[in-house]
Amino acid sequence: MLPKTLGITGIGLLGGSIAIRARQVFKENIKIIGFSRNPDKIKALPQSKVFDEVLSYSELSKISECDLTIICTPVLLIPKVFKSIKTFLKSDAIVTDIGSTKYKIIKEISDSSFIGSHPMAGSEKNGFENSDPSILINATCVITPYNNLESQVKTVSEFWEELGMKVVKLPPELHDEIVAQTSHSIHIISFLISYTLSESKYSNENFYNIYGKGLLDTTRISKSDPEMWYDIIATNRENILEFLKKFRTNLENIERTLKDGKNLEAIKKIMEKAKEFREKL
Repeated sequence: MLPKTLGITGIGLLGGSIAIRARQVFKENIKIIGFSRNPDKIKALPQSKVFDEVLSYSELSKISECDLTIICTPVLLIPKVFKSIKTFLKSDAIVTDIGSTKYKIIKEISDSSFIGSHPMAGSEKNGFENSDPSILINATCVITPYNNLESQVKTVSEFWEELGMKVVKLPPELHDEIVAQTSHSIHIISFLISYTLSESKYSNENFYNIYGKGLLDTTRISKSDPEMWYDIIATNRENILEFLKKFRTNLENIERTLKDGKNLEAIKKIMEKAKEFREKL
């Protein structure tokens, strides 16, 4: 059963995008209540009209009206927000989230009313003013059931599907291992490339016009919000470390090959295999 009243705690890029998309899909058949640290700032933006109410966190008792609440805060705050709203939840209410890591969140919350979700949509931009409902359409949303009723899982799955997302179900541990390799470590590497270049003698803006497009492509995600990514990395560090070890081994192999200079064809083989993999994506 789809929700009659939707609560969104944390009205940033993704929380805002979900609210706007829900309004597009459900029209006036759903009530949407938003909670923000700065509701006046949210209300000043024209897109805030998608909400029936925009409230402060001091008014969390209104969660009692919600059938489904989505916690759209940075990862480390998700368990804290759940604890804050728990006492106000209806007996059959469901809570989900948008966190990029799942296992530690689920274990810390440890409540059957909570089902982890990870809508794999976003941007290097942030803030409600940059909300874009189109980022949800045809994107994947991973849900990670853990001691939940099948009816709850169905409700959450159908909600994301109604927004136009493709739902995949995974155990939370497997989800975290996969995204550590395919997203979290990639962000760290991109951040590190930009950081290393910032220390270069060619980091002055006088040289920007000769930076290659490949640099811009590779480092685009290093424009992402450091606060948000700190939370993600802090809650998935073991899996990230495993991938970075493999990455370091490959990097050191290339370094040795370049230093030796006798078997540069080995680097070409690496590039060929990399190209083959990338073309499949």
